[in-house]
Amino acid sequence: MNLTLYYLSHTILNGIKKIFRTWVAFFLIFIVIMGLLGGVAGFSIGHVVEQNQTETYEETGSKEYEEVTQDVEDGRAGIFQNEDAKKALLALPLLIILATFLYAIYTADKSGVEIFNMADVNFLFTAPLHPTSVLLFRMNMQMGAKVIASIYLLFQIPNLVNAGVSIPKALLLFLAWAVNLIMCQQVGVLTYTLLTGGKKKHLELAKRGVIAVLLLLAAAYFYFYQANGNNHLAAVSQFFGNINWQWVPLVGWLSAFCVRVISGNLGAAFAFLLATIGGTALLYVLTSRLPADFYEDALPGAERNQAVLERKNSGKSEIELKVKRGFLSRIFVRSRKNFSLGWGANMFLMRSLHDRRYGYLLGIFTKTCNTYLLVAAGLIILNQFAFHSGRTTLIIYLIGMGFIVFLRAFGNPLAEEMGHDFIYLVPERPTKKLFFSLTSGLVESVLNILPSYLLITLVLRPNLPLALGGFVLLMVMDLFMTITTAMISLLLPTQLPDMIRSWIQMIAISLTLLIVVAFAAVGVFFGGLLGSFILLMVSMLLLSALFFLPCPYILARGKI
Repeated sequence: MNLTLYYLSHTILNGIKKIFRTWVAFFLIFIVIMGLLGGVAGFSIGHVVEQNQTETYEETGSKEYEEVTQDVEDGRAGIFQNEDAKKALLALPLLIILATFLYAIYTADKSGVEIFNMADVNFLFTAPLHPTSVLLFRMNMQMGAKVIASIYLLFQIPNLVNAGVSIPKALLLFLAWAVNLIMCQQVGVLTYTLLTGGKKKHLELAKRGVIAVLLLLAAAYFYFYQANGNNHLAAVSQFFGNINWQWVPLVGWLSAFCVRVISGNLGAAFAFLLATIGGTALLYVLTSRLPADFYEDALPGAERNQAVLERKNSGKSEIELKVKRGFLSRIFVRSRKNFSLGWGANMFLMRSLHDRRYGYLLGIFTKTCNTYLLVAAGLIILNQFAFHSGRTTLIIYLIGMGFIVFLRAFGNPLAEEMGHDFIYLVPERPTKKLFFSLTSGLVESVLNILPSYLLITLVLRPNLPLALGGFVLLMVMDLFMTITTAMISLLLPTQLPDMIRSWIQMIAISLTLLIVVAFAAVGVFFGGLLGSFILLMVSMLLLSALFFLPCPYILARGKI
C-alpha cells in the first residue's frame, strides 16, 4: 500500500471534515455564489455598455472612437517596433524562472527541514513508515499550497488581455507559473537530500554554488553591456534573450514554453511543456529513490514550528518589540518609556502608537515605510527615462502598492492581536475592541504609505483628483483586506492544519476580490478611471461592513 498517498489523502479529508463541522462551509458557499454573481453581472453590464457605446459611435459617425482605438493598438505595438526591446521583454520569463530556481537551491535547508510538523516526527521515529514517504508527503503539501496560494495571479489576466495576450494564452502562462512552483519545490528538496545528509557544511556548498552562478551571470551580462556601448536593453536582449537558453534543461525549457505561447507557436510550446513536465517527474522519481536521512534535522525544525503554533493558539507569550536600532535610530529615536496610555479597548490603538513613537526613527520611518520610499524613488527615476508621464507612473505606483497592501493584510496589527488571548480577555465590548484594533492597523498603513505618496505626488505632480482618489483607495483597500482576513481567521477552526487554513484563506479572498473586480469593470465603462475608483471604494466599503457584522459575535464566543 502506498503510505504516502494514504497519509496525504487522509490529511486533506480530515481537514475538509473539520471545515464542514463548522459554519465555515456556509461562508465559503456564500462567497462562491457572490463571486459568480458579481462576475456575471459585471460581464453582462460591461457588454451592454460597450455595445451601446459602439452603436452611439456608429450613429454619430464620429471618428473619435476609431482614433482612440488606433492609438491603443499603436501603443501595444510600440514595444515590439524595437527588436532589442522585443527580445528583452521575451527574456522576462527566463529571468523570473531562473531567479526562483536559484532561490530554491539557495534555501534548500528550509525546503528539506522546516516543512515538518511534530506529527511527522512521530511517524519518522515510531511508525513503520519510510522517511522518504514522510518527505514526499510534506513536499506534495507544500507544492499544492504554493499553487493554490497563487490563485490571485488569475486577476492579472485582464491586464494581459489589455497587453494583447488572449485569454487562452494567459491561462497557459498561469500554468507555466504553477509548473515553475512545483519544479522549484522539488529542486529544493532534491538539493537538500543530495547534498546534506543532515550535515550543514554541504548546505553551505550549495549556497556558495548559487552565489558563483550569480557572479558568472553578472560577469557575462557586464561583457554584453560593454560590447553594446553601455546599452542595457541591447545587453539584456543579446544575453538573456538568446535563443540558445531554450536548450538549458528545465529552466530553459519552461521559459521557451512561455515565449512560444506569447508568439503563438503552440506546437513547439507544448513540446517544451512536455519536456519540462517530464524533467520535473524525473526529479520526483529521483527524490523518492534516494535514501532520506534527516532524523536529526527534522526534530528541531518541527519543534520550532510547534512552538510557533502553540504561541499562536495559547497567547501566553509576551508581545515584544524587536527593533534593531542603527546609528541614526540611536540618535533620533526617543528613549522608551513605560506604556501608560489608553483605557479599555482604545489601548490597542495607543499601544501601537506608543511602539511606533519609541521604536522607530522620528516615530515614522519604519522598515516598511523606508521600503515604500525606495519604491517611489525608483519609479520617479524610471519615469525620467521611460514613461515621461506622471499620471502613468502614479497608476503603476498605485497598482504596486495595492499588491503590497494585499500581501501585508495577513500580518496587520489585527491579525497579530488574533494570535493572542489579550483581545479576548480585555473586559470591553467586542465591537469596541475590533474597532480600535482596525483603527490601529489603518493608522499604521497611513503613516507607512504617506511619506512615499507625498514624495511621488510632489515630484510628478499628477492632477489633484487622481492623487487624492488614489490615496483614499489604498486606505479603503487596506481596511477591506484587514476585515476580510480577520473574519476568515475568526471563522476557521484553530485545529485545522496550517496548510488547509492557507488554502481556504487564499480561495476565499480571491473569490471576494472577484466581486470587487466586477465593480471596477463596471466603473471603467460608466466613468473611466474616476468611475472605477469610486465603484471600487464603494464596493469595498460595503463588503467591509458586511464582513465586519459577524466578527463581534464570533469574538464574544471566543475561539472556535
